[in-house]
Amino acid sequence: METEPLTIFRAERTLSSWDDTRALAGLLAKVLASGGVLLLEGPLGVGKTALTKAFCAELGVTDDVTSPTFDLLHRYDAPQVAIYHVDGYRIEDPREWEVLDLPAPGEPHIIVVGEWSRALAPLYPQHVEVRMAFTPDGERMVQVEGAGEALSRRIYEGWERMGWALKS
Repeated sequence: METEPLTIFRAERTLSSWDDTRALAGLLAKVLASGGVLLLEGPLGVGKTALTKAFCAELGVTDDVTSPTFDLLHRYDAPQVAIYHVDGYRIEDPREWEVLDLPAPGEPHIIVVGEWSRALAPLYPQHVEVRMAFTPDGERMVQVEGAGEALSRRIYEGWERMGWALKS
């Protein structure tokens, strides 16, 4: 019997501690270790940059990772990949990204991490998206979505290895 391809992965998880954030960052780093796109959405102060710091650390970045809100783009070099950390808080139209000369979709050994990235998604149809929100308890709820068959499969397998329940 042939199985249906997993083209979109969706799950959610509560991040109750810094260890939970690091665990998610570690999973995402494994999924995107050879290149890809990570899009982050959520309100101010929810932890998009904190997740990015943990993600970059998992990939071996030793530089201080900071929010690119005012600069729009920071680049970090890890041992195996270059990471373009961008902030789209003030960007509404995908064409506005052109001024940053971002890597083309699918470039190997390049990771694009976009905060406030709704205008970036059309440029990178295969990506991992993490939507973050505060819970009433002050914890953080993350919804993780992978778009693309190979990417979704890697997230699903990593999610299972972590022993995390699939709530979608």
